[in-house]
Amino acid sequence: TVTFVDEEGNVIKQEEVEYGTGATEPSHDLIPGKLPTEEFEYVFSGWSRSFNFIIEDTIVVARYITVLRTYTYTFYDSDHITVLKQEKAKYGQIIIPPIVLDKEASDHTIYKFIGWDKEFTNVVENLIVTGKFEAIYYTVTFLDMYGDVIETKTVQSYDSVDAPLAPTADYHTF
Repeated sequence: TVTFVDEEGNVIKQEEVEYGTGATEPSHDLIPGKLPTEEFEYVFSGWSRSFNFIIEDTIVVARYITVLRTYTYTFYDSDHITVLKQEKAKYGQIIIPPIVLDKEASDHTIYKFIGWDKEFTNVVENLIVTGKFEAIYYTVTFLDMYGDVIETKTVQSYDSVDAPLAPTADYHTF
């Protein structure tokens, strides 16, 4: 008797064979898969021993090779559509983010890149990361001739600023 089993000893197939003859390998659909872990997946690689010339009761065990799992990490722009970078990487590899520059929107506002929406270091799962941006504001300060502040205004890029009323001072015209 030739008994094909999985790694836990569960019977996949049993076959009676005559002395000195071989057994027939179980069909592929009978060979159980081995559940992956977060780090590894397992690929059926063959059997623990030959079953071509049987002279005694024989147990043949399914064998699997261990393979580091591959995951995909994707970096999106803040629009959640534009892919900045997409990589496939093995479990544990360091995630390298794309270089992201400030950007200008259609309304001429300039946005500064301020980081990503989640933390990441090494590949441990499929990962989607989105860039975070904020509008850049400028402070415009109007000073008098003595360096004293007349007025301060905050504006976005490309916005115009109305000057404050001209200051008055004896013997000076502004």
